Amino acid sequence: MKARYSPYLRALHRTGDMFILNICFLVSYLAVLGRLPVADELKYLKLLILINFIWVSVSYSFRSYEFYRTTRVATVLAGLFGLLVIVIALIETFINVTQHLHNRMFLSVFYISIFTFIPVWRVIMIHFFKWYRLQGYNFRRVVIVGMDEAASELIDFFSKHPEHGYRYKGCFDEKNEEGFRLADVESYVQKNNIDEIYCSLTVLSNDQIGKLVDFSENNLIRINFLSKFKIFNYHKLKIDFYDDIPVLIFRKIPLDDVLNFSIKRAFDIVFSSLVIFLILSWLLPLLALLIKLDSPGPVFFRQIRSGINNKTFWCYKLRSMRINRDAHSKQATRNDSRITRIGRFLRKTSMDELPQFFNALYGNMSVVGPRPHMVKHTEQYSKIVDKYMVRHFIKPGITGLSQIRGFRGETEDPSLMKARVRIDIFYIENWSFVLDLRIILETTLNVFRKNPKF
Repeated sequence: MKARYSPYLRALHRTGDMFILNICFLVSYLAVLGRLPVADELKYLKLLILINFIWVSVSYSFRSYEFYRTTRVATVLAGLFGLLVIVIALIETFINVTQHLHNRMFLSVFYISIFTFIPVWRVIMIHFFKWYRLQGYNFRRVVIVGMDEAASELIDFFSKHPEHGYRYKGCFDEKNEEGFRLADVESYVQKNNIDEIYCSLTVLSNDQIGKLVDFSENNLIRINFLSKFKIFNYHKLKIDFYDDIPVLIFRKIPLDDVLNFSIKRAFDIVFSSLVIFLILSWLLPLLALLIKLDSPGPVFFRQIRSGINNKTFWCYKLRSMRINRDAHSKQATRNDSRITRIGRFLRKTSMDELPQFFNALYGNMSVVGPRPHMVKHTEQYSKIVDKYMVRHFIKPGITGLSQIRGFRGETEDPSLMKARVRIDIFYIENWSFVLDLRIILETTLNVFRKNPKF
């Protein structure tokens, strides 16, 4: 999957808004009162902290930065003005409830300032990125599958609006004069590094659409839908408009948003650090001694696993098996003769996974996410389990939703892997910080529950 810049651009909008918000506060205070707020004017410093808290909370709650490269300036400004009204209303409510006396002239100048300069900043940034894309940066290569009226309009849109950064590469249709046929779409997409596929639902059959969806997701390529919507068994669909052309965004992933990603990453760093310093600092030496006394071989076992965007990484575990030639290709089974005595205890309590907190701290894993699989199993299951590769849209985890639902350890047949993949996709589409906390709690409780697979 290619790099996606839109979340970072939204983060830049957030950062700029916060910077201007604070500058407006300080400059307004200086202009009205002739000085900057210092420690002896604590109530104004508290007010500044409160304003920042309100801004972050309201903007996050109302998804104020959920706009895209094709979103109109008027739409962005309308959402921004609504955000400003709510923020000011909450500030005034707090002041009236607490009955803290503040200079009204200062507040009036501050309100006028943010109503003026934050929208100006937004407009400047939107036009800057349009210019930036016109220079040939931050673009996406796209193809259309199925020619109809909506597809023709979309091609015209791409041609008329290069500032949005879409590079149209061709339309695949049996009657297309460009010479691209439906049978060629998969090979063309793979050879030409296509970022997105736009699929016309009025032209293709359900079977053709299903195959195209399977291909795109198994190859980590974004797919969107044009025109009339047909029934799919997916829930996280979003409609967007390119001018007046409706486009259905097939899979919306919460962790594509930089704020959500940053929250999850910050939690991974803090939580992993606490586990490493408070628990692993004394537990790992003890477990290492037991492992060495139980059987010859290294304390740690490392294995190449499939990570985010199907990039491989070294995954670390405590060795729970005797040294064997099948360690990197064969899953452990119940009553597996390769498992050592201490290894059986480690696997039953999931303590063999503890070194993966170093993976999470480093950044190639998360505390919570789909479990990473051996590269051989990724190659195997990606061919027989539909949507298997969707698991790789986010970082793998030390624990995950499928694990607390009972899909832990050996996966005996493809039907069990299909069930695991469905749960992983549900997690990806419905991620929240609260859900992560719940999974961690359930994982901790499961340590003390009996698992029939161990």
